Amino acid sequence: MRPSDASFSVRLLTTGRMDRADLDAAFAIFVRNSPPALRTKTNEIRAKMAPGHEAERALYIAALYRDEIIIGFAMFSYLPRSRLLIIDHMSIDRDQRGMAAFFVFSQLLADVIQKTKLEIDYTIIEVEKNVQFGGDETGGIKLVRLLGQVGFGEVHATYFMPNMDAENYEARFEGVLMLRTAEKIYRIRREDFLGICRSIYYEHYLAWFLEFFDHQKLQGYESHLEALYQDVLASLRAESVILVNGAEPNGLIESPSMHAVRSKEATAAIYVGMFAIVVLVVLLPLFLLKVSGSFIAPIIVALLLLFAGILAAGSGQAFEVFEHISSYLGGTRKSRYRRSGRPAATLPRANRTRQSLPPDQDGG
Repeated sequence: MRPSDASFSVRLLTTGRMDRADLDAAFAIFVRNSPPALRTKTNEIRAKMAPGHEAERALYIAALYRDEIIIGFAMFSYLPRSRLLIIDHMSIDRDQRGMAAFFVFSQLLADVIQKTKLEIDYTIIEVEKNVQFGGDETGGIKLVRLLGQVGFGEVHATYFMPNMDAENYEARFEGVLMLRTAEKIYRIRREDFLGICRSIYYEHYLAWFLEFFDHQKLQGYESHLEALYQDVLASLRAESVILVNGAEPNGLIESPSMHAVRSKEATAAIYVGMFAIVVLVVLLPLFLLKVSGSFIAPIIVALLLLFAGILAAGSGQAFEVFEHISSYLGGTRKSRYRRSGRPAATLPRANRTRQSLPPDQDGG
């Protein structure tokens, strides 16, 4: 079989006997392709998958299959109180990463998430910013750009990723918070961003470790999270709005609301200026040769019609262009085509709630 003939599929796994072998295989891929400093312990994941944790979070483990072989692992959590979906980990075995496997995994996983019928306000991914404790495959600008290609936007604000254990490390994981909604967002309110950070720190991380840390460790870890949050808060200063953008080619925020919309009058004035330049270039030699005015007038009319035709071909608005140019040139003739005062009917917009998920966050 050629590699291009491979069939991919994604399935959610449980701790039941029927899924035990596949779950073990998926965890093995996760461990092989994830840096220890950023990896959740598999025994903790298994404990959280057991009955009794549904009120805290909905935890899902998904496996990517190529034909009948498991080649990928994904873990995501849904926090019902804050309606956040957090992509904790996503890995594909190193020797199986060809054929755009990550993008295939992303789309198939998106289909699986859509079938869960979860009410999601934001989908979240934390990315290590400086890849000091992971690598290019688990963080950095490369991953940020890849996530931008599948609908995520980088929040332009300071963010720190919490430790994965109770040790009080001096070094911090400086991170990038990536967000995605049903429609691409370009900015987020300060209060919403801080609310997301608190939910991640306390509803996600602190709640996770409640049953794994003793009282003393838990107090120390809560102090660690509070220090991170206070540093995030202090870094915002007086910003009321925070920019969010994906991997734009020029690195700038692009938003429909930021583009200036020219009025019809301004557009017509531009057309008149362009037409004047064309007339000047064509007629100047005739004036220098002292050609009679009766010969020049038809040329001007012909140039006007030709110019209007060129604009019409480019914009699809032949009569509007002709009317504006005529009005600026002093004409009073109106179009003989009656136009309705009602806006034109528009076709229904395509459903854009279908979302893609990222390439690998933990292992490439």
